[in-house]
Amino acid sequence: MSWPVRLPVIVVNLKAYPEILGKRGWALAKLCAKVAEATGTSIVIAPPTPDLAHIAKSVRIPVFGQHVDAVEAGPRTGWIPPESLLEAGAAGTLINHSERKVAWEEMRDVIPRCQALGLEVIACADDLAEAETLARFRPIT
Repeated sequence: MSWPVRLPVIVVNLKAYPEILGKRGWALAKLCAKVAEATGTSIVIAPPTPDLAHIAKSVRIPVFGQHVDAVEAGPRTGWIPPESLLEAGAAGTLINHSERKVAWEEMRDVIPRCQALGLEVIACADDLAEAETLARFRPIT
C-alpha cells in the first residue's frame, strides 16, 4: 500500500551507496518509519529500485522511486516506466535529480502520466529558473 505525502516533507534518498543496499537499506527504511510515527514528521524514502518493492511492503511511509522514464511498459530492458513503480508499491517518484537529469520533453510527458496513475512526483531543480519552469508541470516541488 502506498502512503500519502504530507508537506513539508523530509526526503531520504538512499542513492546506491554500499552501506544501504539490501538488508541495511531495509533497516534504515524501518528506522525512518519509526521516526515518522514517533514525531509526526512526514518522511519519504527513495531506495534503489531493486529494494523498492520490499521496502514498500515493510513500512508505513511513502516510498518513492529514485527515477522514472517516459516510456510505455513493454520491451524496455533497463527502463523504469511509471507503471512498474506503481506495481512495486511506490507512492511516487523523484525526477530530474542532479545525478540523473531528464530532458524537458520527457518531464512534460511523464509527470502527467505518473499523476494519472496516482504517483506523486518530486521534480528536482538546479536553480530558481529551472524550478519555475518545472512548476508548470505541477509536481510536488
